Amino acid sequence: MKYFFGKVNFIIKVIYRFTKIVNPLNVMLKQDAIIEWTPLVKVVFHDIKTVIMQALVLVSPKFNKYLYIYSFALDHTIEIFLTQKGKINECPIAFMSTNLKETELKYSILKK
Repeated sequence: MKYFFGKVNFIIKVIYRFTKIVNPLNVMLKQDAIIEWTPLVKVVFHDIKTVIMQALVLVSPKFNKYLYIYSFALDHTIEIFLTQKGKINECPIAFMSTNLKETELKYSILKK
C-alpha cells in the first residue's frame, strides 16, 4: 500500500479532493492495521484509477501565471512534474520521467 501511495503521491495537487477519495485506504497504513481487500476498498481503488485517468490531461501554459516544478528522485527513476494554478486545483502542463543509468544509481538521493 505504501508503494502505491508513493507512486500516486505526486498527483495529489492536480486531482480535486484526492485525499478524501483515498482516505479509506489510508487506514491500512496505520501500524498494526489489518490489510483486507473489502468491497469498499475495491470501490475506492477503482475510483482512484478513474480520477487519475480523467485528471491528467495536459493543458497549455499561460505565461502570465506562475509555473510550479515538482521533482522526485526515486530508487531507479527521476520524475519531474510541471503545473500551473487553475480555478480549482493545479493543472498539469508537462511530465518527464527517466530511468537512471547504472552509474547514476550509485548517487545519493540528494545528488540524483
